[in-house]
Amino acid sequence: MAPLPQDMPIRPPHDAEPDPAHATDYQASRGGYYPTEPKPVPGAPQGHEQS
Repeated sequence: MAPLPQDMPIRPPHDAEPDPAHATDYQASRGGYYPTEPKPVPGAPQGHEQS
């Protein structure tokens, strides 16, 4: 196997926001990491649209 290029970052920048589409939570009862449930976005409308 070829080594990784030296200029390739090994971790995201310290100010990077995690991608919620790929977020996982550890669930001991299931024995691993599984996708998280969607969380509400602060300030977003709550399920109904106003006209």
